[in-house]
Amino acid sequence: MRKILYTLITVVVFCVSSCQESLEDRAEREAREYTKQFCPTPITNYTRTDSVVFYKLTKSYTYYCSFSEDFDNGKIVDKNKKAIHEGIYKMLNENPELKGYKEAGFKFVYIVHSAKEPTRILYQDSFSFTK
Repeated sequence: MRKILYTLITVVVFCVSSCQESLEDRAEREAREYTKQFCPTPITNYTRTDSVVFYKLTKSYTYYCSFSEDFDNGKIVDKNKKAIHEGIYKMLNENPELKGYKEAGFKFVYIVHSAKEPTRILYQDSFSFTK
């Protein structure tokens, strides 16, 4: 009876430890689920999120977005790069759902394309929060 009990406990411990998802796996899954459920998002402030991808190799949470309408203009984007950077940084910094990712040293990358010319990158930036 003891052998069966020890075997059962060992199997349970093994299953619990092997079935837990790593932070990288969780980030990859959440990015995939967000993209499937919400993307492309509605346009808000001339911006639409087209997809979100987590790259395990670089620990990069990457947002692919598009600028549209008045903001789909390279000159306007160039003039506002600092404000765009500060706005994204503030949004990421104040988002409590990203705390674990930031503490793990994940990088957040934004690649923004033109809605009119999807192959044209209007803005690209990356953010790190490690101390």
